[in-house]
Amino acid sequence: MRIFVFFILIFSVQAEKVDFTYQVRPLLSKYCFACHGPDKAKGKLRLDTADGIQKAVTAGNIHKSDLMERILTDDEDDVMPPHETGKKLKSSEIELLKKWINEGAGFGEHWSFQPIKKQTPRTNIDTFIQQELKKQKLTSSPKASKRELIRRVSLDTRGIIPSIEEINQFVNDQDPHAFSKLIDKFLS
Repeated sequence: MRIFVFFILIFSVQAEKVDFTYQVRPLLSKYCFACHGPDKAKGKLRLDTADGIQKAVTAGNIHKSDLMERILTDDEDDVMPPHETGKKLKSSEIELLKKWINEGAGFGEHWSFQPIKKQTPRTNIDTFIQQELKKQKLTSSPKASKRELIRRVSLDTRGIIPSIEEINQFVNDQDPHAFSKLIDKFLS
C-alpha cells in the first residue's frame, strides 16, 4: 500500500507542468525585463517574446541554454541578473526555470491576448457528471429558470412546494448569492 501511495505522489508531482504565463513570465518580469523586456533590449535580446525566448533557451536542455548559463555562472561579469541590480534569483526560482526548460520551455502570450475559453465545470461533481453524460452520448439540460430552481430546492429540502411569496421574493432577488441564501433559509 505504501509503495502505491508513493507512486501516486510521484506521479501527481510530476504531472504538474510549469505554466509559462503564471510561473515563468513573472520571474522574467521581475529579474530580466528591466534589461531584456519591452522597453529595453540589451544585446538585442527580449525575453518577453517567443523569438527572444528561443534565442536564450534551448528547449529540453538546461546545459545548452544561454539563459541558465548566465544565471548559474560564477563569473561576475557574465552573471544575470547583474549584481548592480541588487536582484538574485532564489534557488526555488532557479529550479522552476530548470524544470520549465526541461519540459520544453513552452511560451504563452499574456493572458489578456488569449482567446476566451468555454467555461469549464466548477466542481469535481460537475466534472464527473459531464464525463458520464459524454460517455452516454447525452448533453446537459438547459439552465433552469429561477422558478424551477426554487421549486426543486423546496421539494428536495422541505418536501413541499414553495409559497407564491417565496417564489416572488426569490425571482426578484438580484443578489448573485440569492440561490445560496435560499438554500440556507430552507435548510434552517
